Amino acid sequence: MDGVGGQIFEIAQWVLLGCILLLFIPFRHVTRITASRILKTDAHTVWTMGVAVADFAPGDRPGNPLLPATIAGYRKVSDSPAVHEYKLDTSGGQGRTFTTMRTRTLVSEPPRRHVSTVEDVNGAPYPLGRDSRISLTLEDVPGGVRYTQSHVLVTRSLSHDLATRHAYAKQLNRVVRYFNAGKTDAPASARRGILTRLALTVLAVGSFALAFGWAFGIGLALILLLHEFGHWLAMRLMGYPKARLTLVPFLGGVAMPGQPFKSQWDNAVCVLMGPGLSAGLCAAGLLVSHVFWPQGAQNRIELAGSWMPFGDLRALIDEALAATGLVNLAQFIPVVPLDGGQLVRLMIQRHGSNAARLVAFVFAGLACIIAIATQFYLLAPIALIGVMLMSQQGIGAQLPIAMTLRQRLVILAGSLAALGVLTAASAPILAFLAGYNSPREAMAFLTGQRQPMPGAEGSGEVEPVFDVRWPPLDGLDQSTWVYGGDGKDPRHERRQWGYTLDPKPEALIWVADTSETSGAVKDRGAVAADIRTSVRSKGLSLTLAQEDVALATRHGPFAAIPFTIQSKAASRNCIGFAGYANGGARYVYGHFCAATGGQPKIQDVVCLLDGLALAGGTGAPPAPGCAAPASAAAQ
Repeated sequence: MDGVGGQIFEIAQWVLLGCILLLFIPFRHVTRITASRILKTDAHTVWTMGVAVADFAPGDRPGNPLLPATIAGYRKVSDSPAVHEYKLDTSGGQGRTFTTMRTRTLVSEPPRRHVSTVEDVNGAPYPLGRDSRISLTLEDVPGGVRYTQSHVLVTRSLSHDLATRHAYAKQLNRVVRYFNAGKTDAPASARRGILTRLALTVLAVGSFALAFGWAFGIGLALILLLHEFGHWLAMRLMGYPKARLTLVPFLGGVAMPGQPFKSQWDNAVCVLMGPGLSAGLCAAGLLVSHVFWPQGAQNRIELAGSWMPFGDLRALIDEALAATGLVNLAQFIPVVPLDGGQLVRLMIQRHGSNAARLVAFVFAGLACIIAIATQFYLLAPIALIGVMLMSQQGIGAQLPIAMTLRQRLVILAGSLAALGVLTAASAPILAFLAGYNSPREAMAFLTGQRQPMPGAEGSGEVEPVFDVRWPPLDGLDQSTWVYGGDGKDPRHERRQWGYTLDPKPEALIWVADTSETSGAVKDRGAVAADIRTSVRSKGLSLTLAQEDVALATRHGPFAAIPFTIQSKAASRNCIGFAGYANGGARYVYGHFCAATGGQPKIQDVVCLLDGLALAGGTGAPPAPGCAAPASAAAQ
């Protein structure tokens, strides 16, 4: 992620994660919720429906709009003091799990005022404080009665506070609709929900494109949608018709069942199906790409001849598999709220929430250490969010129906299978991130068969992959990096003359050994991405020209794209290039930048490439006319 777009993306990620952390940080505080509305009825009617309620049992709930939707049963326990018992449906309307709550009347002045407090929940002291108060006041006004409801309670966090206020507002709106409009059902919101999720998805695609470009941004959005679709599909198949999915700008995606899970098994299956569906498609793609694909197929096209997108279907499949595998593999990190952390929690939660919470805290601590060690700092706030979520679980709380041993083994086997497939699919990227050129090179190192890097002492290779004979580069600071592995795998060599932010001219060349594949397809988007990777300095923005130019060099045709590098201090003009040499055995790309204030010419790049001497290829010096940059000769 380079340039202004990448910086905006990173800042937005930190801001959003910070806001989520703020929502869930444990913070007990007294919350007072008071709301007042004018109802088109009389005080006696409201008192009868809201206070003097007849006993009813779960499954026989009256159509009383003043009863919150969570109340499934009610009975009067005693008269002195007046104690009432409520059955609360805590299973999201499924009628499966009930919580028993008892309230004691403190003040009763029918039909004007009623005050009560919570005595206990499930026979235990009310966890949010014995000083809670629920009051109802009715006052006659012209045209009806003023209905004032107040609740004082202790909330656990900012998210709990906001959720409680939302629930009370929703209930009060229901009461107002009943008395003032004659109906209790809320207006249809299905279309509004779809439009909201669609808008979030569009914003998410735009946020990814801001950091990675439109091609990669759309690809990443599709990968995330596939992952969340796996969660959503499992939820629907397991009997959760209210399941919803959406993408979240700057972060990723989320799928929600719309109601609590019936069992740990349902929860685990829905969690595993996110990366599991992607793993299944990756397995099919690996079979197509590496088993059924025709052997010996030509993969190379001339860059300067055509910018045909997706000219090589196998290369497209391999790149899509690697990206899909890596994104879903990251979800298996054992940190709540990621899928891996949720699976670990569910696998051990039969022993109680305390054990699950302890394990979650340990993994979160390790994740923070790894985040600092690897400089992947974004993992730390994600782990802390998981800690906040786990810390707010009730002591000893667990799902009503625990998984059996057989179910746990099935989830474990499915997780290991998905991990294996996703690792195989993302192996090229994993090897590169680990500093190897290929999975085979990484395996050679792990099995103790790694040989010295090509060109290093003891490798048996003394000739460099390339050299450049162009006088204008003389005197510029030079650095060289060589990537290669066991003496058999392809070798990459990078050389840079000058420095990106230095006012002097600067050049950078990458040469990759493509002899085994005869070159890989590079459409304009891929070449532009290569050029962007050649400029890695922080604090720079890079603007590519819309049109590319065909170059005729002694090594063959190359493609060139002019671009501009901008920093806070200055800007400079450059030309990026990419193409194949030695009959497709070497892929060459890089850029040349004129001195600050200068303008590079196409002939400059041609001379630079003509001065390129490749191992195993032509090594003649450049033509006499290339002794100095065309841009310098024109000044």
